[in-house]
Amino acid sequence: PDLSRNIAVQDLSIDNMGINPLVDQFSWLIASLSCMSSIPWLDDPMPFREQVAREIRKGERKLNEMELDRASVLVIRYCLCAAIDESVCRQ
Repeated sequence: PDLSRNIAVQDLSIDNMGINPLVDQFSWLIASLSCMSSIPWLDDPMPFREQVAREIRKGERKLNEMELDRASVLVIRYCLCAAIDESVCRQ
């Protein structure tokens, strides 16, 4: 499907909100949790999953460049994946 019209998978740039580096790197994923129920194409969640995986890898690279401790990066990755999985499964 054409995903370019779906705000949840566009390459959004919501950076440096100032909360903390972990939240800053993953803010669009956190924001997408609130609109999962309005995404009509989640019958086939694979494109969304691929986009999320790319964004998580990109965020991890940036956090590693900032020399954040690995444990914190792994915890935020786990929390994001669990929250998104739960949100998608509820659809």
